[in-house]
Amino acid sequence: MYDHSFVPYADTTALSEDAEKVLIRKLLQQTYFNDVRVQRLLAYYPNLPLKDKDRAISLFMRRLWSDTKFFEAFRAFDFLLAVAGKRGHFVHQFEVFLFGINIILMAQEKGCDLTKVFKFDEIDQVFDTWLFASSVHDFGYPIEAVNKIVKEIGKLYNTFGFKNIQDRFQSVKAENLVKSCNANVGDKVILAIEESLGITSVEAISLVDKLVAVDDHGYASSMFICRMIKNKIRKEKSLPHYEKSLKYAMGAVSLHSLKLSNEPQKDFREYIGKISFEKNPYAFLLFLVDNLQDNNRFVYPKDSWPNYSLHKLSINKHEITISYNVKHPDWKKKAKTAFTSYVTEKREMLDLISPGSTPLGITVRLQYIVDSGKSPVDIVVTI
Repeated sequence: MYDHSFVPYADTTALSEDAEKVLIRKLLQQTYFNDVRVQRLLAYYPNLPLKDKDRAISLFMRRLWSDTKFFEAFRAFDFLLAVAGKRGHFVHQFEVFLFGINIILMAQEKGCDLTKVFKFDEIDQVFDTWLFASSVHDFGYPIEAVNKIVKEIGKLYNTFGFKNIQDRFQSVKAENLVKSCNANVGDKVILAIEESLGITSVEAISLVDKLVAVDDHGYASSMFICRMIKNKIRKEKSLPHYEKSLKYAMGAVSLHSLKLSNEPQKDFREYIGKISFEKNPYAFLLFLVDNLQDNNRFVYPKDSWPNYSLHKLSINKHEITISYNVKHPDWKKKAKTAFTSYVTEKREMLDLISPGSTPLGITVRLQYIVDSGKSPVDIVVTI
C-alpha cells in the first residue's frame, strides 16, 4: 500500500475539533455504532492530530463496511489527487456522512418516523443506506481527475518543448475508464437514476451519456458502490435489504455532483430540479449535504479564490447552522467575481431541489462571513 509517511500533509478537514465533537456526540448513543472499536474511533477522532484522522476514518469505515481494502485504496488516491489541485476528498466523505446522520437524527428527535420517511423497515437499514451513499460518493473522483492530471503533466512537459502531451494520452481519458467500469453494472445505475428522478429509461440513458461526456465522478462512483455492496451481499446473505439500499445509494451518488453551467452540454439544471425527497430521500440528502460542506478544497491558495475556515457549527432540534469565515487580501481581483458566482450558483442549486417538500421540518442555514463583516451572506433551506 502507498506509504504516506513522507508526503507533505495538506489541511484536509473542513471542520474544527469542536464541530467534530458536535457531529459525533449523537452517534455514540446509537446502537448502530455499538461496536467497541467503532465507538473508540469515533470518541478519539476529534482529538487526533490532523495527520492521523484519515487513518482513523479508514479503520472506522472498514468496521462498518466489513471490508479491508477499498478505503485504504481511496485514502492513497487522495494524495495523488493533489496533482489535480484538490485536497481532502477522503475526509470530506466522512464529514458528509456525519452531517447526514445528524440531520436524520434531528428528524427523529422532532418525532419523524424514520422508517416511514426513509422507506425501510428498521432504523439500522436507514443508517446502512446513508452509509453506502455518503461514505464513498467521491470514489470515482480519480477518474474525473485523470484529464486534469494529464493536463498538468502536459504543462510541465511544454517547458521542455514537448507539445500536445495531453492528446497522446487518449487511452487513459476518463470517458474510456468510465465505459470500462460500466460493462457489468450500467443497467443497474440507469434504473437507479430513472427511479430517483422519476424519468423514463430513454431520459436516464441520455443523462448517463451526458455524464460520461463530462467525466462526471458521481456517475463513476455509483459503479464502485455497486461492487462494494455486492461484496457485502456475498459475505452477509442474511441482509436482503442491501439490494434496495444499493438502488437508493447508486441513484444518490450518480446525481450528487450535477452542476449548473452556461454551456448546455455541462448544464444539468433540469435534472437537479427533479431530485426530490419523496422519490429518493438519500439522493436529496446527499445533494444537500455535499453542497453545504464543499467549498472548493484547493491544495494551494489562489488569487482568484478566497480562503475558507469554519466559524461555527451549531445544531439544535429545529436548525443546523454552518458558518464559514471567508477572507481574501484583495477582493478587487478575480476573487470577488468568483465568490459571488459561487454563492449564486449554490443558492440556485439548493432552491432547485424543492426545499420545503420533505416531512423533516428542519431549517438548514449556510452562512458566509466575509472578512469578519457584520452582514453575513446567508443561504437558508427548509427541509
